[in-house]
Amino acid sequence: MKRLLLFVIISILVSGPSFAQGLSGETEVGSDGKGEDYFSQYLFYDFKNLNVLTRYFYVNGVLQRGEFAIGPTVALSKDNVLKFQFGGTTDKQVMLAGLLIAKACGRHILYIVDEKLSTQDGPNMLYQKIFVSLNQNQSDSWQFRSDGLTVGTKQVFWRIGLEYQHKLPDKKHIFVAPYYDPIRKSVGGQIGVRFF
Repeated sequence: MKRLLLFVIISILVSGPSFAQGLSGETEVGSDGKGEDYFSQYLFYDFKNLNVLTRYFYVNGVLQRGEFAIGPTVALSKDNVLKFQFGGTTDKQVMLAGLLIAKACGRHILYIVDEKLSTQDGPNMLYQKIFVSLNQNQSDSWQFRSDGLTVGTKQVFWRIGLEYQHKLPDKKHIFVAPYYDPIRKSVGGQIGVRFF
């Protein structure tokens, strides 16, 4: 059964770009200022009414988790889209996630909610992230961003900061995002590239 699931996941990863209507993603590296470095990569394969998500991330050079999920995409209006993802992780958690892409008052808003339900004795986890654009400049832009992780009932981190995006050709941009974490009382930052 595990080999069959692995075959399906690898087949989607390899052939996904050829049959998906859109491929988008993010690659980022960061540090929390206290010696915890991380690397993460998301890939979304978008179809008319369906989306597939794959993600993996490393902390201090060690693979922490791989994720695979699939779910419906709902167009709420021209500028507003809601995506749901249901799946699992390599550390045997059930993944329930959602992504809202919206535009309100001329500002772009992106909200991510990602819950991991433990299938073993460990605690559940809830990750949330929000981006709100601060200007309407089409070449480069600033946005407010905040993300947090709760494990069980304990808030592990809450990163608050600004992000600068420098637009590149073909709907890509690089970003720099310094932040302050009042939970860990640390300053950190992330850099990366996104393509949509």
